[in-house]
Amino acid sequence: MRINTPKNCRKKLRQIVLYLTQKSRLRPFIWHNIYSFLYFIDFDFYEKYECHLAGATYIKTDDLSAGFLNLVNNLVDIKTDDPHVGFLNLVDNLVDKKDEDSPESLTSQEKSVVESVFKRLSKKNPKQLLELCQKDIPWRCAQEDEILEYESVFYRTPEYSVK
Repeated sequence: MRINTPKNCRKKLRQIVLYLTQKSRLRPFIWHNIYSFLYFIDFDFYEKYECHLAGATYIKTDDLSAGFLNLVNNLVDIKTDDPHVGFLNLVDNLVDKKDEDSPESLTSQEKSVVESVFKRLSKKNPKQLLELCQKDIPWRCAQEDEILEYESVFYRTPEYSVK
């Protein structure tokens, strides 16, 4: 039985973000990318395994900074209204606590989805990533400023489906 209401797993989110930042050392990785990657990681995992990975809440908005700040402010103790500062706080916070949030504790299933999303999207710029998010069914089904429903991944187009 699927649980449709996501349970935000702060530790899992932190592990994934740390894994992504470690993985992307050779490329500039900015907050736009992190938010889009997390979106696809969470929704791809839910479609593939019918359970939540990080269980983050994603909100349909043309301004990704609002959604990203909501996510970051739930992950770090320093609150901010600036996505760039939020991203730096997040990375600094993760580096300081990397032992307790080690990405090595991700399961093989979790890592495979993270790797797949990273491989598929790592060469895209923020504008391309936003366009991909906006064309995905969870995004298209939601109203402006509404929470995206995980269940809608089961109606994805073949272009987006990971099954």
